[in-house]
Amino acid sequence: MKLRNKKIKKAMSMVGLIILILMSFIAINTFSKYISEVDGHTKGSVAKWKFRVNGAEDCLGTFTLSQTASPETLVDEKIAPGTSGGFDIIIDASESETGVGYKVEFDNEASKPTNLKFMYNGVMIETLEGLENVLKGEIAANDPEKIKVLTIGWVWDFETGSNQSQINSSDMTDTSEGELIQNYTFDIVISGTQLMPV
Repeated sequence: MKLRNKKIKKAMSMVGLIILILMSFIAINTFSKYISEVDGHTKGSVAKWKFRVNGAEDCLGTFTLSQTASPETLVDEKIAPGTSGGFDIIIDASESETGVGYKVEFDNEASKPTNLKFMYNGVMIETLEGLENVLKGEIAANDPEKIKVLTIGWVWDFETGSNQSQINSSDMTDTSEGELIQNYTFDIVISGTQLMPV
């Protein structure tokens, strides 16, 4: 009798387990009828980027200050006290669909005459470091004018100073540097960076 009861309990457990499995299958099957799939594809057009300086995308090239001087101020095709000139840096973001931040930096400066100064927007600037501080800006993505012309002037005055003592001191500096300096050189590095969209 005990053996028979064990068999009945075992059979009932098996039946219960089968019913439980069937119910969970029905529940899953019922739930799955309410799931649907929709296929789709996504596409993102990438904003065009093009940044040019003086018409070039990768290299500004080399020029000398004598090439940028007012011809009538040159001395034997060389700069000297009394010479002046200027040059343009043209930042062109007209083909870029994003905003552009730009900055002009100078590297490897060698043998700058003490009394040679730079001009930008009507302000006299004594050093290239000072010039770097003002030669930077932004061109917005929706800016109607996406070409910026940075006009940089330079001047090496013939006599500098506000009194005779200062003029004499400057003349001595110009004379000693004129005997030693052969070439005043520097590199120009201009970089453009995409602005974060607003």
